[in-house]
Amino acid sequence: MAKKQTSKQGAGGGIFANRWVLLLSVLLVVLLILAFASFFHAERWDDYNERFLLKAAEQQNLAQQIAQNAAESVQADQGAFGRLRGNQDRFQALLDQLKRGVPGEGLPPSPREVAPALNETESAWLELREGTDRILAAEKDILGVRDLVETTTALLPELSDTVRDTAALMVEKDAPQARVLITAEQLALVERMSSSLAEFLAGGVVTPQAIDRFASDAARFDLVLKALI
Repeated sequence: MAKKQTSKQGAGGGIFANRWVLLLSVLLVVLLILAFASFFHAERWDDYNERFLLKAAEQQNLAQQIAQNAAESVQADQGAFGRLRGNQDRFQALLDQLKRGVPGEGLPPSPREVAPALNETESAWLELREGTDRILAAEKDILGVRDLVETTTALLPELSDTVRDTAALMVEKDAPQARVLITAEQLALVERMSSSLAEFLAGGVVTPQAIDRFASDAARFDLVLKALI
């Protein structure tokens, strides 16, 4: 049962990855619109305009980092969770500054002409942040899955050796061919499970599929083992 839940979590990560890429694209386009809109105020607001543009440019950079942090977090990179949390908090702070200004620094709110662009940015950001917040909330579970995978991976070589020795013993003792073939299938399953877990630890877009294959092979291994007993 636990393996099926892990597989669903992995697949959910893949769906989210595709979704945030689209949202990120929208976000970056809106930020560019904001930058261009601010540019037209250069003659009247030279100093303000430069500061607005610097904040918008920082947001663009942060948006890219957030996308990378989210992908790394889903792959159970422990340090990525802290980076994701810090970058999204900074992005939110910059958005608030663009909307409301920074009285302590003498910076007024952004010109009303860019309010539609700011609203679009905020809408895209809130949808993106909803996904990143889910990742942060699942930090313990995501890291726990990786720990479990690493532990299981360390045990598989011993299991493989045991199955290989069992197969050799069966051949030596002239065991029925059907049982030898079943043992050979077990060995193939162990090797495939090891490959799937190695794929998971390496990360990448194939991770959910790797976990699905591991769960399927593990279930098959259990059935084959029962057939031998």
